Amino acid sequence: MLRFGQSGQLVVEVVTPRQSPPSRGMGELRQTLTWRSTGAWQLFESIAYRGVVGSETTTRSPGLAGAFTASYATLVTQIHGAAGLDLFIDDLDPNLNPQCDGEARVTLRIQDEIRSEEKSWIRCARGPLGSLNPAGSGPDIHASRVIQVSRLVHDRTLGDSATSVYHLSVPFATLDQGAQPGEPDLASRVFFGGPEAGDAPAGWGDFWGRHAGSAFPPDIDWAADMVVVAADGARQEAGSVLEIREIQAIRDGAIVRLVELAPGDFCSPAAVVETPFHLVIAPRTGSAIQFSEVALERVPCGL
Repeated sequence: MLRFGQSGQLVVEVVTPRQSPPSRGMGELRQTLTWRSTGAWQLFESIAYRGVVGSETTTRSPGLAGAFTASYATLVTQIHGAAGLDLFIDDLDPNLNPQCDGEARVTLRIQDEIRSEEKSWIRCARGPLGSLNPAGSGPDIHASRVIQVSRLVHDRTLGDSATSVYHLSVPFATLDQGAQPGEPDLASRVFFGGPEAGDAPAGWGDFWGRHAGSAFPPDIDWAADMVVVAADGARQEAGSVLEIREIQAIRDGAIVRLVELAPGDFCSPAAVVETPFHLVIAPRTGSAIQFSEVALERVPCGL
């Protein structure tokens, strides 16, 4: 008889809270790593602020998925009896649903394809996924088993030195994103409240009116937050998406990392002049904002 999960998949979800003073608004980094018994794995990550997603990415197993098959089988064997890794013990309560105040919430699921069953455990630890450490995990003494297995899923797929694409970023939320044919002069900039920190910045209302065609700009907590506008000029073909991938706070400001998702080889995008943009809300930093060069990422046609 096959061990539970030997044919199926392991899924680890880690939700790590993020907060950046002076803002009291909460952000989070959400990571879901799925590893199938075929060896194929996929990591989905998203960063959010005040309940709204700012960016999300997907990383897939490179090369032939079969290169990870043996490691999957070894780990499934270990969770059925290895010291410190065995999940099928009476004292490891699968119904525990703890509140992880200030810590990462870690959910480990084992899905068995043949039995059409799933077993899962939820525990708390210091996150994110690539930094999980059984030490200090809880709330029960056997939480370390769940955290250790979750970390091994990460290490045996992405590698033990891999970090999140958002590991240096403050949380942020998308305010608007797309491409407009009518804004060829749209450029990257940042809006800070002032002269008092809680006042809407000069020019914000006019900017929003031109950009969105609305006289009523969104409600922003200017004492705590800022609005970052990313644009990199017009493109001659449809299909490009400009994205703020990371906002890294530094001593006097922040570095905003930009990525352009462009149609891949053999795609046939329509010939149209439009300006891709991404507007986000983020916790206020210092005023010295640097925008990176735009990194190009090719995506398959139709995505």
